[in-house]
Amino acid sequence: MRVQISSGQGPAECELAPAMLYEELRREAGDVRLVSCVPGKKPGCMASVVFETDRDLRGLAGSM
Repeated sequence: MRVQISSGQGPAECELAPAMLYEELRREAGDVRLVSCVPGKKPGCMASVVFETDRDLRGLAGSM
């Protein structure tokens, strides 16, 4: 399954959410493979991240 997490058109502080969610999924799933990443404006942030996993993450679909 290929997944994209993005901060969308939000301000710079919104770029922390994709980074934190990606890191948490990496810790929990263990099989997360990074495909691409657009770094955020601040260190440790991501404007967008695309990754692959064998887990079914369809339950996370949507926006916050």
